[in-house]
Amino acid sequence: MKMKHLFLILLLVISLQAKCQWIEISPNYKGFYNFQMLDSLKLYCMTDDTLSPWYNMIIKTENGGKNWDIVRKSNTTPPEIIVGYVFISKDSLIYYTHLNKLYYSIDGGKSITEVQNLPNGGPYNSTTNVLFKNKYTSSIIVYCNDWNYYITNDFCKTWNKVQLDAGSYQLTQIHFIGSQLGYANRRIKDTFTFYKTNDDGKKWFKGGDFPYQPYTTIFTSGNIGYYIAYKSYQKFDVYKTIDGGKSWVPKNSGLPIDSGTSIIDLFFSDDKNGWVSVMEAGKISQIYRTINGGENWRRLAFDNFSCRLSYFTGFDSNNMVLWPHTGHNCIYRTTNGGGPYSGIKEIRNNSENYQIYPNPATNSLFILCKNELTCSGKVQIIDLQGQLLYQDELHNSDQNIDLKNLSSGIYFLKIIEEKNVFISRIIIE
Repeated sequence: MKMKHLFLILLLVISLQAKCQWIEISPNYKGFYNFQMLDSLKLYCMTDDTLSPWYNMIIKTENGGKNWDIVRKSNTTPPEIIVGYVFISKDSLIYYTHLNKLYYSIDGGKSITEVQNLPNGGPYNSTTNVLFKNKYTSSIIVYCNDWNYYITNDFCKTWNKVQLDAGSYQLTQIHFIGSQLGYANRRIKDTFTFYKTNDDGKKWFKGGDFPYQPYTTIFTSGNIGYYIAYKSYQKFDVYKTIDGGKSWVPKNSGLPIDSGTSIIDLFFSDDKNGWVSVMEAGKISQIYRTINGGENWRRLAFDNFSCRLSYFTGFDSNNMVLWPHTGHNCIYRTTNGGGPYSGIKEIRNNSENYQIYPNPATNSLFILCKNELTCSGKVQIIDLQGQLLYQDELHNSDQNIDLKNLSSGIYFLKIIEEKNVFISRIIIE
């Protein structure tokens, strides 16, 4: 009997774990950003200090979010605010401040030493695109006040100027896919290009152009890369190259590409496995995944996040975290790639199945089931902040919705069936 009970308990634990696709691991702080993963359990980020939002902290978890600890705080006397950081290992840390000073630590932030031999007045005084690391080597690249990059391979003991093929310019989204090969973006007026290095970041040369403004870029091998193309207001597409950036092809099959959604971030762990975060109606978070290199995308089953999540930081195809848009305070982690697909097909153009009228509406809205469609499911009205304002069962072939309690504005109407979700944008005057 004891063995039987133990077996039942084990089955229950496995069943519960299988349902935990995304787990909230938010610490008791706020304003999370600038995430880094060293492995599947070690996660670092920056957050606002409890004393003042102007003073920042570096915090860490080494057990997948069960416990969080403060690594380093900004100095308050005299004021010196931490702006950016990188961890080389769990004990080796480099960070810079708003006073253009660079510090390093070899004991996980307990004690620090100022880098005295940093060239040309320290790092550029900016909140982004200053400090980069090759995750496959110990190389660190710093963007300095003379508009040039400098690289160190010996933990800030010696520095060498990074060679750029066209003088001094700023690179963004530097990322390495091997010990030697790395990529970065560069903008020259209205021309958007990507740059490559084949020697661990010492020299950079132009690799090719993007057809549209890049929003998030990631290369997964020497020939394959992906990026979110910003084409116009609220118009984002996913593009792919298989020839090293000579040509780019849209890969949007299955994604809700229309004026009511925005693709916010993209992460690929390899050539085939990728994820995008989608903001529906400006606030609702949904995650889509591909397992065939962007040929098809499908929505993951779990999207019941407690706040607006926007950005990925990933370690491999199973382990990644989702972190929030500005002003939201939650972090989610998955250990199985985000879990299974939802099994629900989203249909944006529902004119063949339902007629929503009048639109714009004033006091009432009608839903007409067409083509002898069986009217069953739920009806929801959601505002642009993602709040559910109305819900009822769909039970009539020509159902009336009372709008008197809703203010004028733009909303989304959802009809949720067993296997499909129909979505329409409505206007209340």
